[in-house]
Amino acid sequence: MLRPGPVEQTATATAVSVGHLHQVFRDAYGCGPARAFELIRLARAALALQRNHLSLAEVAAEFGFSSPYHLSRRFAATYRTPPGAFRRTQPAADAMWPVRQAGLLPLAHLLP
Repeated sequence: MLRPGPVEQTATATAVSVGHLHQVFRDAYGCGPARAFELIRLARAALALQRNHLSLAEVAAEFGFSSPYHLSRRFAATYRTPPGAFRRTQPAADAMWPVRQAGLLPLAHLLP
């Protein structure tokens, strides 16, 4: 399961303050670390929707969303379509576009 660690843990692990970590992320990616991690989780969920027949509940659990409803709301806000419609109508779409657009692709490859 892919879950974000607290920002405080990341800041401590990288020997910077929480404020500095937020500023570095905003300068580099245009969003904070929590949003960056969420975009990566959403993109991975979108790939899973395209590549297999897992239920929305299984995809939500696999990528660290608290419920299928939570995944659906965050997915629709980012992809402008609900996950079920994305699966049916976007089988060849670039599922990684939010990550690519934010410049997070190199970071996405570093996460488990």
